[in-house]
Amino acid sequence: MSPLVVAGAAFVALCGAGAAGIRLARSRRRASQAKPRARRVADTAGLHAQVLLVTAGAVLAAYFVSGSFNVALFALPLALVLPRQLKNRRDRERLKKIDECLPDALLMMSGALRAGVSFPVALAGVIDDTPAPLSQELDMLMRELRLGVDLDDALKNMAERVPSQDFAMVSAGISIAREVGGNLAESLEAAANIMQEKRQMEGRILALTSQGKMQGIVMTCLPLFLIVVLQFIDPQAMEPLFTSPIGWGTLCVVAVMETLGYASIRKITRIDV
Repeated sequence: MSPLVVAGAAFVALCGAGAAGIRLARSRRRASQAKPRARRVADTAGLHAQVLLVTAGAVLAAYFVSGSFNVALFALPLALVLPRQLKNRRDRERLKKIDECLPDALLMMSGALRAGVSFPVALAGVIDDTPAPLSQELDMLMRELRLGVDLDDALKNMAERVPSQDFAMVSAGISIAREVGGNLAESLEAAANIMQEKRQMEGRILALTSQGKMQGIVMTCLPLFLIVVLQFIDPQAMEPLFTSPIGWGTLCVVAVMETLGYASIRKITRIDV
């Protein structure tokens, strides 16, 4: 690899890291001076700047550790994809925990409302007995109500933070009960029962589709395992697969077919209730 190319790549990476750092500093300054809704937008911009900064640092670290421009080039897509995947996975896990705790919280709130307490008092009691992260979101909802925000607006803000179909149903039920004067305790209890039945159905579907998911994982990993085994058994016979254009084309075709096969099996075994 030419030193000029390496120097150019390092210069581009450093420029990207510098631009990301400047963008991060600006977003933090704007966040300190902005209103709550604009502050969330500024925080998102800061998060993107942090991802760019970490990506540039990871590529530079891969190059300086390995001394190979090819390794740094291979690390670039990984550095771009992995942070987003990890963030999406943590968001899904957090949303799953909220959905799991929501039926019990609704039942507690329904019982408190039947006892004759007001909605804010019932909400405060649920916050104390509910685990995180649902208690954190309900506590933020309670703070908005104490600051004078209308309940409908506070529920809309929480719906933006928690993009859950179950919470959207609860929010709609509370709004309808306030407008038409229905029994809020019965609405919350009915919503909790529906969610519990939905959880049971999802558990049955997960048990029935677990075998298909495992088959997809095994069938995807089997060709890769065979390539490794054959490489150890007969390296000379496997050498053209990694050194010739025909072998590279074969590996590309295998990678595409593996990806399409695993994606197809995963789509078939993923059933939304």
